[in-house]
Amino acid sequence: GPAFAGCEGMREFTGLVQNMKKGKKGGFLVDNRQGDKVKFIRDDSSAVTDESGGAKPKADWDELANGDYVSVCWKMTDNPRKAYKVTVMPAPKEEAADE
Repeated sequence: GPAFAGCEGMREFTGLVQNMKKGKKGGFLVDNRQGDKVKFIRDDSSAVTDESGGAKPKADWDELANGDYVSVCWKMTDNPRKAYKVTVMPAPKEEAADE
């Protein structure tokens, strides 16, 4: 869908969600499976979209879960890094879990 427009001038980091924390002061780690793990925090403007094609599309931060495959839009200038846009993606084939 059109929500998958990319990160408009921001950086993009893609991988698996770990250490998911819900709520206003939420945050998570993203592991790109190539040796990099980046921590992001929730921002008031954080938006969640779901392009995974799952049965129950996620539209809210608190619906994110460990193991979700996500792409995060963030800015180099932020410290700590804020997740402005989180897009849930279809899991890579080798990562697809049986349900």
